[in-house]
Amino acid sequence: MKRNLSPIPKGFTLIEILIVVTIVAILSTSALVGLVRIQDHFEYQASVNKTVSLFKEIRSLALGNATVENPAPEGGQIVPFQYGAHVDLATKTVTTFADMPSGNKWEFEPAADPVFGTYQLGDKFDYTTQNEKDVENVDMTIFYEPTTGDFSIKQIGTFDGRFVSLRIYDIEKEDRQKYLVFFRISGTPEEMDSLDAL
Repeated sequence: MKRNLSPIPKGFTLIEILIVVTIVAILSTSALVGLVRIQDHFEYQASVNKTVSLFKEIRSLALGNATVENPAPEGGQIVPFQYGAHVDLATKTVTTFADMPSGNKWEFEPAADPVFGTYQLGDKFDYTTQNEKDVENVDMTIFYEPTTGDFSIKQIGTFDGRFVSLRIYDIEKEDRQKYLVFFRISGTPEEMDSLDAL
């Protein structure tokens, strides 16, 4: 009598399993590296966007004659002498403020000038400044006049060129950079990848 033997189901060999695990590990590592790059890019772009928004916001406050609390004894609300945005390179911060007529005009005085907002860059990024005359890496303050939004810059050193720029860059990848360029004729920052064309 013939016995009908069904074949025993065969599983994967150890080598086949190791090959599959290796392929999955390689693909997972590649995906993780890609996700980290994307996260770095979005974090950098968020820093650029936040910095730009502070300058645009302070210009809007100037155009709208936003009032602040009067520090004088009579109190009430007053329109400041000017509205400003101060870039401090040592602390990597941009601070928007009201330049009060009672204090030193054309100066950011943290103790006297009401602050609208402050933004500090993360550890991965940094600011540098530069003007057309190649005065570099000095703190600067951008001022906007009430109602007109007329624009001026105070920078240690001289500013007699056509523009001043604020560079935002990634410390580890310096080719990842944006320049916010403020031209003398306009107070709205223009984003550029390079100053070569200027």
